[in-house]
Amino acid sequence: MHKLLSAIGLALVVVCVSAPSANAATIFNAYAGPGVYGPSYNLPGNLGAITYTVSYKVMGKTSVTGEVTYIDAKGKRVTQPFFGSITFRTGNFAAQPKVRFRGIPTGSVVTVIVSP
Repeated sequence: MHKLLSAIGLALVVVCVSAPSANAATIFNAYAGPGVYGPSYNLPGNLGAITYTVSYKVMGKTSVTGEVTYIDAKGKRVTQPFFGSITFRTGNFAAQPKVRFRGIPTGSVVTVIVSP
């Protein structure tokens, strides 16, 4: 019986540890091109209307602006520039918002924090 309880306890721990939180932030590094937007990065996909907040920290000593693209509530593709952070709400669709960055005057690595 002790071995059975230990096995069940271990299984419960594994399930609890491996289950991600619905509100966990996604953090990744991205490249801000020098004077031009760098590559686009996919944000976590959405299935239905979701409010996202995207912020970033510049790793170098340059000014960086971001640009986010998503599908809004009317089904239209929206592209919005932002500085520092932005909060937006997607439409009730299955989609994957994207973000990209531009360094002025030089390029830089940025650490991106995305929630929901």
